[in-house]
Amino acid sequence: ERTSDNQARRKKKKKPTNGVELIVISSDSETAETNNHATAQQLSDEREKEKQLSKSNKLVIDGNALNDQGKSAEALLRYQEALDIRLKVLGDSHLKVADTCNYLGNPLACQGKYEEAIKLHEKALKI
Repeated sequence: ERTSDNQARRKKKKKPTNGVELIVISSDSETAETNNHATAQQLSDEREKEKQLSKSNKLVIDGNALNDQGKSAEALLRYQEALDIRLKVLGDSHLKVADTCNYLGNPLACQGKYEEAIKLHEKALKI
């Protein structure tokens, strides 16, 4: 099959499992549509990450307020949820994860759970 520069078509070779080589011809508009879809998906993923990070920030603020009020058990729940989100979105070597480990260690120390608190603070220092 012939293609011309004016048609702006691309050939892609695909090998199905039966070993027969196929040539699929796609136009620039199909390629652009695929690229646009990928870009839209990336934007959607980024928006979701920002939404999750915003939620984690609110959880930390709430945890701080609860901890200041002496409600360490409730603060722990907020900090743990924030840590879970941040680990998922940012990975385990991000500074916000380190901060959250520190936050989580504080109410544990207030509850007398010193070994757990020390482990979290040490983890934060390693990050």
